Amino acid sequence: MDPLIHYRRPKKEIWSGRIDSMDNYDAFRWHQLVEFIDLNGSESRIKPLSGGETGICFIGFCSDEGVRRNLGRTGAAKGPESIRLEMANLPCSFSRRIRLFDAGDIYVDDEDLETGQAQLGSAVEAILERGLFPIVLGGGHETAYGNYQGVRSFLG
Repeated sequence: MDPLIHYRRPKKEIWSGRIDSMDNYDAFRWHQLVEFIDLNGSESRIKPLSGGETGICFIGFCSDEGVRRNLGRTGAAKGPESIRLEMANLPCSFSRRIRLFDAGDIYVDDEDLETGQAQLGSAVEAILERGLFPIVLGGGHETAYGNYQGVRSFLG
């Protein structure tokens, strides 16, 4: 995969919050479990999924351009960070076989929505190639096309 140009690595400091326990999984919060992926970097520090594990990977799409073009109210570009801040303190009310990953953000630069969507497609494809289920965090409908491009490319 070519390096992603309109990409920011995950901000680890966003994933913080209350800690009720350091060893009782039933009291864990999402911020205690999330792992970080740099889509432009090495994956050697991430433990591969084992049999029966499912990996869910968040990728943000920071863009106001689609909303602006549709004459909507801008602010969608701030959506991925806001969503992460809220998810960080959620309780881990799911199986220990679920692993959470954050792959950072794709951002739209200079009103170039089409390049941003292509970059999102490349990011989604890279996440799928790692055997993870991508969830795109954003605020506008324009996330759908980039997500579609990545899935289509992955499926060949």
